[in-house]
Parts: sequence; C-alpha cells; structure tokens
Amino acid sequence: MVTSRTSPRPVSCVCAYSADLASRFASMAVLRVDGSDGDGLMIEGVAAFASYLFDHFDLRKIYFEVPAYNAELFSVRGTGLLREEGRFVDHFYYGGRFWDLHTFAMHRSDWEAAVGGFFGPREGT
Repeated sequence: MVTSRTSPRPVSCVCAYSADLASRFASMAVLRVDGSDGDGLMIEGVAAFASYLFDHFDLRKIYFEVPAYNAELFSVRGTGLLREEGRFVDHFYYGGRFWDLHTFAMHRSDWEAAVGGFFGPREGT
C-alpha cells in the first residue's frame, strides 16, 4: 500500500506476481486509488517497490501489462525505463471499442542507470 508520510490514506497499491526466480523476472500490478491527487506518490511507490524487487530478488526484468486506454499513465515510456516487449491487438473490450494490451518490461540495467542509488545502497554494499 502506498501512502504519504503525512496521511494513512491510500494513494495506490502495488504488488508483484508470477515471479520466476530461476529466469529472474516478475510482473508488477499497480492500482491507483480513486481520488488520489496525482502528486507523484503513486510513481514514487512504484519506483520504491521496483528497487525493492530488483535488490532483494535479483530480478532482471519487471513486467507491466497495460491496456492501451491506460498506457498514457505510463509517462516514463519515452525515458527508456520501459521497453515494449509485446502487444495483444484488440484484446480488451471497454467503452464501446476494443483496445490493445501492451506488455512493458523494466530492465534492471536501465533502472540502475536511471536511478542509481537514489533509493539507498544495495544490500551488501
């Protein structure tokens, strides 16, 4: 659960699922709580959780599955932090039309180059 330091009110919820520790990847789900004010806490929570997963489970990649109608929420797409690795065309029906399902991957090497030690030293360093 992602909250601010000044309020216990939830901003978003993040979780990892479908982990394959032998192949070193997992998927992450992100749920924005209705009414959250978009002050960056959701992104900060995702970033902190991604750092935790990379550091504590030695993952190579974290996957995100995103319907096209939510793809604009992934504003980091143009930064090199997320690479599109797959797409199911016309996968979801919502709002009177079909939408693609995008699969993005956050690679450890891209993450470390972008954030470095921003979230603290890696374990054992």
